[in-house]
Amino acid sequence: MEAFNDRNVDNGYFMVDIEDYPTTGWGKFKRAMKRTFRGELFVGLWVVLREMIKFDIHTVQYPLEKMPIGPRYRAVHEMKRLWESEAERCIGCGLCEKICISNCIQMDTKIDENSRKEV
Repeated sequence: MEAFNDRNVDNGYFMVDIEDYPTTGWGKFKRAMKRTFRGELFVGLWVVLREMIKFDIHTVQYPLEKMPIGPRYRAVHEMKRLWESEAERCIGCGLCEKICISNCIQMDTKIDENSRKEV
């Protein structure tokens, strides 16, 4: 309990000047102007204007242009082939159902007599 009563607050601490809250309208206006027109405002405006002046168009005209797809992108899938006949076959993984935006694909799967998944 003595450690809490004998606190040495003079080591490494300094007092912060806290301004009193303004009570008049003019004082409130001055405080608002001081907070508004600091350097951060002008730095932010300069960054925005600099980017606008460059005129680098970052928009992709989607139907005509398409962004390149990375090699690790997993949403695009391909049909698997059967080993015996080399024919493409849906394996019922459900990925097309999961990535369909409009939820228009629904898959029902069951196991057939050859112990294979049938869609």
